[in-house]
Order: sequence, then C-alpha cells, then structure tokens
Amino acid sequence: MLGEDRQPGERGRRGRRISSGLALDVLSFGAMTWLPLRIGLLLLVAAAVSCRGDGGCARGSLCDCSDGDHCYLGCADGDGCDLSCHNTVECGAVCGNDCTHTCHDTTDCTSDCGDDCQIDCHTNMSCGAICGARCQYSCANVTNCGVRVGPGSAVSCTQVSNCQVECDGACQVQCSGVGTCGVVCLDGTLPITCGGDVLACGSC
Repeated sequence: MLGEDRQPGERGRRGRRISSGLALDVLSFGAMTWLPLRIGLLLLVAAAVSCRGDGGCARGSLCDCSDGDHCYLGCADGDGCDLSCHNTVECGAVCGNDCTHTCHDTTDCTSDCGDDCQIDCHTNMSCGAICGARCQYSCANVTNCGVRVGPGSAVSCTQVSNCQVECDGACQVQCSGVGTCGVVCLDGTLPITCGGDVLACGSC
C-alpha cells in the first residue's frame, strides 16, 4: 500500500504497486513518433494515480517501490517528493515541482514532473519523461530514451542506442556513446552544435 511505513532499519516509505494494465502502452516506445501518443497516455496515468491523491508519497522522505511487476508513484503533497523505483517490469511516477525520480533495473520507466525536477533513469530498456522548466534529466545504459523538457533544462544521454529529445524552450542535450541523438526545438528553429557532444536549442 502506498505510504505504508517500512519496518525499522529500512529507508524511506513504500510505494504503491499497481498490477492493472493501465498505461502499459506508454511504457514502450521507439523513435520520436512515440511522443504525441505517449504523452497523452502518460497524462492519463497522472490522472489515475493523482499527484495529490489519497495515499500518495510524502514530501521530503524517500518513497520506494520495487520487486513487483508494475510500480506507479504519486506525490500526495504535490511538490517536493523523492521517488524511487527499481527491479520491476514497469515503473511510472507523477509529481509536481522540485521532485526527484530515480528509476533503474526495470524494463520501462516513465516520469511526469513539473519544474525544477531531477530525474535519473538508468540500466533499463526504455526511459520516457515529460518534464517542465529547469529539468535535469539523465538517461544512461538504456536502449531507447525519449523526453520532452521545458526551458532552461539539461538532458544527458550516455550509452543509449536511441536518444530523442523535444525542447520547449532553451535547453542543452549531451549525447555520449549514443547511436542516434535527435533534438527537436519546438519553436521551429534548428538545434545548434556546441562543444563536448552537446546540442542546444537557443544558445550554447
């Protein structure tokens, strides 16, 4: 049950595990064509889980979910949650502003976060996210990574087969050891090449 206290000596609070097939489609994608459909589906997940819904994770303490098929985490306080999921088949998290989400050792992981969020998705098959302004998004050792970020954001893709990023405002994307690195500036301009394997929308 979401928000259930762990036994003494265990860190954080236990996350909710949902076994239904809701939004399984959002957790599998290929190239950039996944974004419009998957964004809509991810928002359905957000509505179903509800960041402010009853029994959500608490601000300021680790909310962890692991060792199951499907883990979906929401932030009861809206903002400021520390969300983590790992060793699952699918993981999803929705949160407001100033949140962190760490996701690893899953098949598919998605995040829906507001402004000033930090998201770390690594050692998975696929990672996807919708993130607001000043987002810090890291994707490493996965097959497919797709993310849409707001202005002032930074995205890092490391050892990824396919990294696709949409920037709704100025952003920087660093691709290291990436098979395909695609950056789309939603204002219609072309990304510019900066030093250090960085592509940017706006200035370097």
